[in-house]
Amino acid sequence: MGHADIDLAPPAATDPGPSNGPHPTAARHVLHVAGVVHEGVHGFLNPASEALAEAGFRQTLVFLDHPRHHHLVAQLPARVDVCLVPFQENHRLRRWLWLGELTQSLLRNQTIDVVHVHGFLPWALGLRFGSLLPDHTQVFYTPHGSRSLAWIERLQSVSGSLLAPAQSRLPAIIAPPGPEARKALLHHAQPVFEIDAALPDLLFAMPRREARRPLLVAGDWNLHQAGMERYCQMAVLLSAQELNVSFNWIGHLTPWVRTRLQASNVGAHSLTADTDLWQRLAPAWCHVAPHAPHGFPMVTATAMALGLPTVAIDCAEHQQLIEHGRNGFLFRNMNEALTLLSQLIDQPALRERIGQEARQRAAMRWSRQAQQHALLRTYSRG
Repeated sequence: MGHADIDLAPPAATDPGPSNGPHPTAARHVLHVAGVVHEGVHGFLNPASEALAEAGFRQTLVFLDHPRHHHLVAQLPARVDVCLVPFQENHRLRRWLWLGELTQSLLRNQTIDVVHVHGFLPWALGLRFGSLLPDHTQVFYTPHGSRSLAWIERLQSVSGSLLAPAQSRLPAIIAPPGPEARKALLHHAQPVFEIDAALPDLLFAMPRREARRPLLVAGDWNLHQAGMERYCQMAVLLSAQELNVSFNWIGHLTPWVRTRLQASNVGAHSLTADTDLWQRLAPAWCHVAPHAPHGFPMVTATAMALGLPTVAIDCAEHQQLIEHGRNGFLFRNMNEALTLLSQLIDQPALRERIGQEARQRAAMRWSRQAQQHALLRTYSRG
């Protein structure tokens, strides 16, 4: 895997130069531009880059080098050229400018057939790339969070008259089936392609072996404080019912987070790789999703692929995964959550039925083969 870093220097000094990776000369070249790689971006990019590499596509990935997401780089296929932009906490605006300058340098110096922008701020930077793109270059945008589509709609309506002089190109949209795709179809004139995230096929075949005593697991790659607080409250209230339940939280841990979890008698486990997530979820009796995720809920999807019954807060992101009472449960308040969790803990047959349905639907929807076919069909339209 090729790497190109840029220094804390003026943008003119950040040119990564020609790529030297072992790519086929006739391969189409895909440039992925992302910001902070949260779980939704990771869930799309990792299997997508594998599928494209297997199909012979040349790929370059530009993103912010956040320490919390170093595991992503290690999992990418060897034929992906990775260009990391330093993530400086005290240089918030500057790091985005560096990302834009590096992307423009790649567009000037290399032949790019497909540009795929991930997230709102990279999209905003992408408005500046229009004059650098040949007519044959395809441009796609994936929101990884339905909120960003509302911002784009406003910006396009306000700045539409400014885009033509800048030769900017409005991208086609790639979004998973659900709220993002529906909103895009309703409010955007550009083509919309529905392509789902993908999970490793081995997850769908891993045997279910529940822990000996009731175990609930919640968490996320990124810290959602409100969700963690809600889960801690669940732990305290369920512990008072003397159900002999254990509680684990998995994700990014700070000293304050560890202290808060310990005070509620919740186990704390950090995540550094996907295998950590699978191992922590596998023995659980139930998975709890106590907060609305930013973008695609990859942890919840993984739990469902492993055959876990899920109790999730009712929001648009979870509604696209869960049909209440069939392959999981949605709750609107704490009382509903506690009732559902108590029922699942007390009824093994209910856990098995919901978990099996969740796994079957996950296997049909999030197979890597399905994503590969959809992605190659979309990227090869040019």
